[in-house]
Amino acid sequence: MHYRTLRTLAAGLSLSLLVPVMGISGPGDGIAVGDWLLHPSLKADATFDSNVYKTDEDTTSDTFLTPEVSISVASPDDISIWAVEAAAFLSRREYLSEDDLSFTTYGDTIRVEYGERDRWQFGVLQSYRKLTDDDSHAVDLTLTGMSDVSPAVIEDIHVLSAERGINQLAATLDVPVSDKVVLGLGAGFSSVAYEGDNDAKSEFDTEGYLGRVRGRYLATDHTSVFLDVWYGIQTQEDLDDQAESLASRIGIELFGTDKLTYNVGLGVLGYALPDESSESAFSFDVSAKYLATEKIVIVCGANNGSQLSALYAANGVDYVSGWASAAYSFRPTTVFSLRATYRHDEYINPVNVGGSPVDRNDDRVEGAARVDYKTPADWMKVYGQASYAVVDSSVDGLNYDDVRAVLGVDLCY
Repeated sequence: MHYRTLRTLAAGLSLSLLVPVMGISGPGDGIAVGDWLLHPSLKADATFDSNVYKTDEDTTSDTFLTPEVSISVASPDDISIWAVEAAAFLSRREYLSEDDLSFTTYGDTIRVEYGERDRWQFGVLQSYRKLTDDDSHAVDLTLTGMSDVSPAVIEDIHVLSAERGINQLAATLDVPVSDKVVLGLGAGFSSVAYEGDNDAKSEFDTEGYLGRVRGRYLATDHTSVFLDVWYGIQTQEDLDDQAESLASRIGIELFGTDKLTYNVGLGVLGYALPDESSESAFSFDVSAKYLATEKIVIVCGANNGSQLSALYAANGVDYVSGWASAAYSFRPTTVFSLRATYRHDEYINPVNVGGSPVDRNDDRVEGAARVDYKTPADWMKVYGQASYAVVDSSVDGLNYDDVRAVLGVDLCY
């Protein structure tokens, strides 16, 4: 299901916004369309990749060029009761030597939110991305509702370079019950459809449905305690039965301070596979943001969960994920940043490797350093990044490491 109707409506909405008289605010400031702002942009970068096939031995390096065009439209900032954002992108990755790896990606995102913080709030998000690599545009997929489920698409480590289409729908509703109690409701749908030479890769299409309820009690002006409950259903291609998950966490959050904000939730997760085998485990979801100085920002977080695998029929994956990043604004025009991520996948049932059952575990660690420079022309940014990723698997032949170096330019009107 590709939700062509939603994307058609999105295109119609974008066209309807162009009916008012258009005005040009200037490079970097966008194109004024009535009270709205339209931002077309062009990004192009060159990347050296030391291991394009993600192999353990006999690695192949190459350089690829990636031009990307995108456009976004946003409602005026001075309208506090509601907000609308829509964006679309089209990108082409062209390898200089390994032509068979070249591909085109595209996608769209629509976000609509209505309400005020002290009253009820409602949000809806739709996104479709056609990918063949890391899902870099997923970072933009969030709603402000406290029961947001939009970031919940999790994929096996070894399918992050597969050709696939990802659909997401999410909705949130926050309702104040009293001056100190807020009830949040969230619902979401996601699907991952694998394409290309998937018979050889044994990748299975998956669909997921999520519901979330969160009750929050405002203990002080900056501190609240909460109860968070998740319920999910997952289905897999060619399976008649479904997997189910239920997580319940209690926690505390600190917000609205000058230096530190955090969210800590701890609880229990129960997960049942389609064959009705089940397990329960400790569940956690933590995140924090610290403004060390006016120029240094540190963000970190970690969570865990369970999901159906895209590599094996009716098998599940218990995962743990963690990340940390720091950004230093060296000058108003220059930002240095560091980021580290960790992911552990542990398959619930043994997998078949060469006719023998194997307990499979995969670990992926990645570190990246980046610099962004905003030129005197406000509409142009130059950036460079170096990253190193290593994957360690208990299955022979699936280990690899990869070095990438990127240099690019981003032109945004």
